[in-house]
Amino acid sequence: MDTLLSENYTLEQSLSYQNRKTIAKMFRYIKTFSLGEYEIELIRKDILGMAAESEQRNEPLAEVMGKDPKIFCNDLLEAIGGIKVPRGRTCLRTAGWFYQMIGWLNLIPAIFSLCAILLGYVSAGTLLSGDPITEEMMFSIIISVLPAVLYIFAGHYAKKYSGDASRAGSALRWGIALMLFVIIYPILNNIISEYLAIEPRAYTTNEQILMGAPSILLSYIFPLLYMAGAYMNKKSVQ
Repeated sequence: MDTLLSENYTLEQSLSYQNRKTIAKMFRYIKTFSLGEYEIELIRKDILGMAAESEQRNEPLAEVMGKDPKIFCNDLLEAIGGIKVPRGRTCLRTAGWFYQMIGWLNLIPAIFSLCAILLGYVSAGTLLSGDPITEEMMFSIIISVLPAVLYIFAGHYAKKYSGDASRAGSALRWGIALMLFVIIYPILNNIISEYLAIEPRAYTTNEQILMGAPSILLSYIFPLLYMAGAYMNKKSVQ
């Protein structure tokens, strides 16, 4: 293994910047699949060898491969790693990127708000502005943090399982959990809001309804996309 790593490193350093850039892009794709380090380095050796051959001929790497780089990677994954690209991979990775983006966009502001509250509570028992810390304030942070954490983990596992059809069952359970969350969360939110006597935000105008509709639609589309990708992966190994 050490010899293979050393040979691959030496060969890679002898290549042009453009070819190294192309190969790096190919390996970002390859590493999304469940491969061992040895199989990865074997694939790297084949691609580096082709890149060196392309430079000797003064031809683009894509021409020496004879096909699109991603399709070439898929062929190597199947030949060396015994991995066939699952049909639901794109769906799962799309859902994964979406959930991680939404999760972090919600979590980061919530963390700043929580830090401000804790700092104010420790220093004066109130907010830094002098306003009291209320149940409503803590509730608003909690309802931002919980979905954000769920979405970040769901996005992580969508991408992790996207290239491994053997984990389709786990991915499907995540998709179902997300759909149940979308259905149950608003109900619990309203129940707790009523308990704390918080006035729920309502759409009062047609413009507000139209602005909120895409968000509501997406909240159902992406769990369905998650489940569809998992189901297609499951079917690809049957």
